Amino acid sequence: MLILKLAIRNLMGAGLRTWLNVFVLSLVFVMIIWVQGLIHGMSEYAMNASIDVELGGGHFWHNSYDPYDPFTFEESHAPLSPGLEALVSRGEATPILIASGAVYPGGRVQSTLLKGIDPDQHVLNIPSAALKVGASGLIPALIGKQTADQTKLRVGDFVTIRWRDINGTFDAD
Repeated sequence: MLILKLAIRNLMGAGLRTWLNVFVLSLVFVMIIWVQGLIHGMSEYAMNASIDVELGGGHFWHNSYDPYDPFTFEESHAPLSPGLEALVSRGEATPILIASGAVYPGGRVQSTLLKGIDPDQHVLNIPSAALKVGASGLIPALIGKQTADQTKLRVGDFVTIRWRDINGTFDAD
């Protein structure tokens, strides 16, 4: 009881300075909690957006596929299993063909990852309908903002891409 009385006497005796410290500390604690909530919310949104664009409801990988080793891309292609084929026909899954390639913006070369996807798919949250080949025969492509900044490409630019076909020979368009 003596400690409580002494604490109250010190709080009252110090006056405005003590109450100002209490107010500022309370405000700082509230701000810390608010900023932590904001950062956590942004992190959750970024994770959910990434899942919607990259994974959808989940994904199946070929046994030889390693996303961190581009040398495995060529050996990790195979026909779909009957179970996956049924999911694709019902519109619950979409196959993605991944191949390494090169893009030549302005005569320079930059290695890239090419992902082939059905333009009529509705599993992933990307505007794949824009990937339909028109009457011109040109292959439309979607690139990310960071890649566009690195290659200095803008909407409507034409660029040459090169990849290896099923026989291992280079093809370009």
